[in-house]
Amino acid sequence: MSTKEKFLSDVSSHQLTIIKDDGLHRHLQLFKPDSSSMHFQIITWPGYLCICGDMHTFVFRRVKDMFKFFRNSDDDWGINAGYWQEKLQAPQWSDKSVKAFDIKEATEAAKKAFDQWKADLEPGEYDEDVLEQLTDNVGSILEATDEFEFVQRIRDFDNENTSFDYDDFWESSIESYSYHYLWCCHAIVWGIQQYDAIKSQEPTA
Repeated sequence: MSTKEKFLSDVSSHQLTIIKDDGLHRHLQLFKPDSSSMHFQIITWPGYLCICGDMHTFVFRRVKDMFKFFRNSDDDWGINAGYWQEKLQAPQWSDKSVKAFDIKEATEAAKKAFDQWKADLEPGEYDEDVLEQLTDNVGSILEATDEFEFVQRIRDFDNENTSFDYDDFWESSIESYSYHYLWCCHAIVWGIQQYDAIKSQEPTA
């Protein structure tokens, strides 16, 4: 996961170049000199903001001045990945570049479903050997290491001796925000901060 601390480490040597600054029409370029690694650009026009570069491309739409929408000058600034996802124009909010399968989320959801089922059982409802076998079967799902393996084990799950199943499992949340999406969210806030810092140093008329 892309955290604020990891992001700040990634851009510690980045510099800002303002290519265009005409009202709501802006074009910022942020990169490490003599390197294209993790470079990005922020482009705005009325109602839209686009971030593009080495870490993917995302286009948001919300208010006329999108810098106001994303601006955060607090020392302990953060991002609002979920709310901002709702404002995505491209890619679509459901695209895997925004949210993708997360094996940790998936196995935790599978375990939670099983644990809840067991908690609701009446004392002595099933023999211990039946529950032990069922626990082993669920355990094989929890040992999955990737999406293909996990999905296959959920689909192949066969339990004829109890009422437990995974028929409604896909209603659970088994995704998390992608590294690149979170990184770009941090980049927007930070990029605007660099822009504001330069603008604050300009002499007023």
